[in-house]
Amino acid sequence: MAVSVELLSFYCALFECSCDAINALASALKMHYSRRGFMMVDTQGEIIQEPFRRGLGNAV
Repeated sequence: MAVSVELLSFYCALFECSCDAINALASALKMHYSRRGFMMVDTQGEIIQEPFRRGLGNAV
């Protein structure tokens, strides 16, 4: 059996934030990437507070 430690870490972040599907996934993605040192910035270099929520909401 093969297990990805990165995937397990993402699942833990998703589990910690689970309330509804879009909010949980957006929060988990933000937490997952920020724990690894990635920050989403706009074209001016400002940090985006909710980088995934709008895109996921529009996708639905």
